Amino acid sequence: MKQDEQMSTDTQSTGLVQTSKTRIRLLIFFVLFFLVPLSIPAVFLLDDGLNKLDVSVDDQFGVVDSVIMGVDEKSVPVWFQAINFNPESRVAQYKIYPWPSSDLATDFESSTVLKSNTQPIRVWIDATSGENNHTFNPGDSIGAITAEFDVLSRGSEKSANDARYPFDEYKLDTYAQTWINKSMSSENELWTDIKTFDFFYTTPVSGFQVSHKRTAIWDDPVVTGSDIYDVKSIEALRAKGLISFESTFSRSVAVKMIATLIGIFCVMSTITLSWITKNIWSRKRPPSMQALVWSAATALGVVQLRDILPGRPRIGIAMDFMFFFPTLLISLISSLMITSIWIKGDDWEI
Repeated sequence: MKQDEQMSTDTQSTGLVQTSKTRIRLLIFFVLFFLVPLSIPAVFLLDDGLNKLDVSVDDQFGVVDSVIMGVDEKSVPVWFQAINFNPESRVAQYKIYPWPSSDLATDFESSTVLKSNTQPIRVWIDATSGENNHTFNPGDSIGAITAEFDVLSRGSEKSANDARYPFDEYKLDTYAQTWINKSMSSENELWTDIKTFDFFYTTPVSGFQVSHKRTAIWDDPVVTGSDIYDVKSIEALRAKGLISFESTFSRSVAVKMIATLIGIFCVMSTITLSWITKNIWSRKRPPSMQALVWSAATALGVVQLRDILPGRPRIGIAMDFMFFFPTLLISLISSLMITSIWIKGDDWEI
């Protein structure tokens, strides 16, 4: 009787243990396949991702209009639109729109036309091309000026290195200036300053987050202090037709996430393949064609994954030496070891 009771107790204990293990397995499955994947869209929505822009203006002025900044009369505001950035050549491409106030020009959707009774205006842009002065006479249509800027990242040289992909960051400092002619002809060198202000389009740049900040880095007496973000100094420079700003280019959250997930996948593939190869090499598991296919697929998959990294970074970045090259090497070694054991086997089992 006592023996039967003991067996019943043991059976119940075993059942409880099995039930507990099943619950733990279900919990792990739920966390890995539901909570972890759902956390990504949840964070995106909670962070207002549908309305959040990858291009922002992060100074004390922010996104403002011409009326607020007092450049709606007798002035030549300038709009800047970042359209591309190449981290290898460190060149940023912009479209620049001089947009004279309505008393000087007639506005359209994508351009303006200087009125016939308006004096000529001139815009200088600190671009890499030799022709940086752009002069517009009465009756001229003013559209977009495409310009390229060298992104030198002064003071941020360490982070401005594409080998740090996807955590590299670059900073552009650039200038512009506006004039109006005192006469009705641009032939007369009677140019004088005209009030301006810099505005920014928030259209996205593929693969990058862009942050614009207006600055006061002109060497001019109106700059009263060492703070390049001082509002009074910025306004005083704009009143004299002097523009300066900085733009920071960093990889977007999506690029960082994809690159990180690909790196994690390479690590997990390496661990899995190393584990399989270890058990085959120590004769705990038999070699098989499936194992050979797995190792070959891992090698080919790594090459494909490297090719789909957003922005197509050059060969030789840090991720190559930390993830891709070791994974590729381990895949090749595993293929060689499994093939060697399989060929030497006597059963020829596939």
